[in-house]
Amino acid sequence: MTIESITCPQCGAKIEIADTNVYFCQYCGCKLRDSNKITIENVNRYVDEAKLEELRLQEERIKNYKRESIEWSFAKTGLAMLGILVAFTIFAKFMSILGF
Repeated sequence: MTIESITCPQCGAKIEIADTNVYFCQYCGCKLRDSNKITIENVNRYVDEAKLEELRLQEERIKNYKRESIEWSFAKTGLAMLGILVAFTIFAKFMSILGF
């Protein structure tokens, strides 16, 4: 197993590589290839901060929507139970007035 040291063309970092066919720079992600000699395939990997923030906000909106949906479901259930209780109370009062 031979280890060779090369310089990343993207970020300039020193990288030690062994006997495999494909390497990635551990610092910037640039793709490096080996086929008995080193050839470099420059792959740019940039992070779009605005897109990441947009996705984070979208995920937050989805979480809030789900939480609000659950809260609303509990509220509707509670109101339905209260309605049934009020109806039963009115019915019981009406039945007691009639003498049942």
